[in-house]
Amino acid sequence: MFALLGVSVLFYLVRRTDTAKLGAVLERGTWSVPLLVGLEGTRIAVEAWGGRKLYTRRIPYPLLLRATLVSYAVAALVPAGRAAGESVKAGMLRRLTRIEDTAAAATTDQTCSLLALGLWSLVCCVPALPVSRPLAAALATQSALVLTGAALVRGAAETTALGRIVGHFSARLRGTVDAVRQRAHAQRLREPLGAFVVSRGVELIQYAVMLQAVTRHAALVPALLAFGVATLAGSIGDSVPVQLGVIGATFYAAAGPLGISGEAAVAVGLLAHVFQIVWVAIGLLTPLVWRVSLPTPARPRG
Repeated sequence: MFALLGVSVLFYLVRRTDTAKLGAVLERGTWSVPLLVGLEGTRIAVEAWGGRKLYTRRIPYPLLLRATLVSYAVAALVPAGRAAGESVKAGMLRRLTRIEDTAAAATTDQTCSLLALGLWSLVCCVPALPVSRPLAAALATQSALVLTGAALVRGAAETTALGRIVGHFSARLRGTVDAVRQRAHAQRLREPLGAFVVSRGVELIQYAVMLQAVTRHAALVPALLAFGVATLAGSIGDSVPVQLGVIGATFYAAAGPLGISGEAAVAVGLLAHVFQIVWVAIGLLTPLVWRVSLPTPARPRG
């Protein structure tokens, strides 16, 4: 249903623009597609690198990258994608380490992802203030919400209350929950948080490239504004596969503050969908074409 809604929005946006001008803008921007695909691959690789020390037992980086590719595809296609993607990633790594490791790592990754988004939203809010107060307010609100969410996720991972509650139903389950809490408490946020901050920085470069491609003009402030709009689109369209139609609609609504035409706004959305879909396809094909020999699994606790 959400996919159908996204396609409908995208079709509406294309109909709202001058199709001849839109075609010319897209033709002008085709050179950027390989670069955008490469930058998105860099983001995936950086995020996988950031999680390599979250596990008690060292997991080879290629296996982490493989799991991250599949997680990316799932996160892009299903509602509440980040959590679903982390669950799939944990499932793929379950034979390599203990369940408390994978659960704690998923929680820490989610916390760091939210923290990075909140920090970058604040950065984008600053140049938005003199340009558009509604855009600045939206970015400030997003920052407050996701930073609060990060604190709640981290707090839930470290609280003892959850263990006590589940202990009323199952002593074994309480042991698992307490083990996850202890492991999450021991994990350091520095490396995964740094990876997500860098990943978002690479995304900023992507939107600078797209602005250059469709408008032949790019600078830091417009790129920060465009990146801020993109993060808002990601939050609004979390339930829509690859935010289909949502990115274009958000950019179309923000075309005035961004100083771009409606055709350029829709073109940015279409270019974003192209490189996302490429990596979704790669992620879905990964388990089929990338076969691995798993190391001996970790011994269960005695």
